[in-house]
Amino acid sequence: MKKFLTIAVSSALLIAASIAIAAVPDFTMYGFPNVVATVIIQPDQNAVLTLGNASINIPAGTFGNVPVKFELLTATPSSWQKYVPSNQKVLYAFAFKITDLTTGALIGKFSKPVIFYFSSSEITSEAQYLDTTPSFEVSKNPIPPKIDIIGQIGTLSHPIAGTPVGWLVTVPE
Repeated sequence: MKKFLTIAVSSALLIAASIAIAAVPDFTMYGFPNVVATVIIQPDQNAVLTLGNASINIPAGTFGNVPVKFELLTATPSSWQKYVPSNQKVLYAFAFKITDLTTGALIGKFSKPVIFYFSSSEITSEAQYLDTTPSFEVSKNPIPPKIDIIGQIGTLSHPIAGTPVGWLVTVPE
């Protein structure tokens, strides 16, 4: 009986751990505490969310055929500064929290990518787009950002296909 109980408890812990690993992270708990914009998006609705220097273009059907609550999460750039290389300056720190309004579940993968834009006079061809994990590890996104410079303003853009990570926009110091 004792052996059975030990196996049952071990199995339950493994199942719980695998569910936690597979779960979509709620980045309000992992470095992005500020909900700065919220929009309800219907399945057949295009949406553009603009806040300050950042803009997110969300095509219709991005989240399948369910209505969602889309939240833009941010953090102060200085709170992420210690996680990036010393020669980089964090300009913008953000993540998304997307909730399926029919089930209440967080959505982690998109049917279509959303496009993120960030414009600033500090954006140069050397700007970087970095991923952040729930354990605060920072790495270069495997897809380089597109950078356009018109006059004194640079715009970094990047497609986003899901929410397994948060993101940082950095420039050389």
